[in-house]
Amino acid sequence: MSMTVFFAFFGLAFLDVGLGPHLKTFNLSVIVTGVIFMTAPILYALTAPIWGWLVDRGHAGRIMIVVGNLVCVTGMVLIGPVPIVGKSHLWLTILAIVILGIGFACSQVPVFRDMLMTARAHGFPDELETHGLISGVYNFFYPFGAFLGAVVGGIISDRIGFRWTCSVIALMVFTMVMVMIIFMLISRHLSHKRKSQDEQDKGSEEIPLK
Repeated sequence: MSMTVFFAFFGLAFLDVGLGPHLKTFNLSVIVTGVIFMTAPILYALTAPIWGWLVDRGHAGRIMIVVGNLVCVTGMVLIGPVPIVGKSHLWLTILAIVILGIGFACSQVPVFRDMLMTARAHGFPDELETHGLISGVYNFFYPFGAFLGAVVGGIISDRIGFRWTCSVIALMVFTMVMVMIIFMLISRHLSHKRKSQDEQDKGSEEIPLK
């Protein structure tokens, strides 16, 4: 889950650096450029309560994280767009920013809760110290990702261009999602196996001795 935070802020920090020069190709005014930059944060603020409500209702947080990251991959593919998609258009860039704002909220809102539940499942007590530990891990990875996104993303963009850099970031996030899915499947398998073993042990203990 920590890598989800890292890559999300890596991509956002890169867009803070690279999106401005990309938008200059459309000869937009400063006001219009500012409105476009505000689109993703506004959508995050509007949709985050919805995702939070769904998580509180008991819906699978990890599924939301996976779906949200895949939505972000789609946004990164379209925002340039990736050279194999076609030429760059203003409407396509705006659509990609809308997709990124929604996907970012979907992928990030359940993260802290999932990290806390994972810590409890591994024996950590539900105490203030555990919450502080999880908060510390979260607050380490997001500025670290933002720092590297601005620096490394900017360097890569200078070398291969904005569109190809978006392709690289999309591929990184997609790879991370695939690893996460494999991890989820293995965790579910081990959990079912452990549960079956516990039920067998409990049944054997209940057999009366003759």
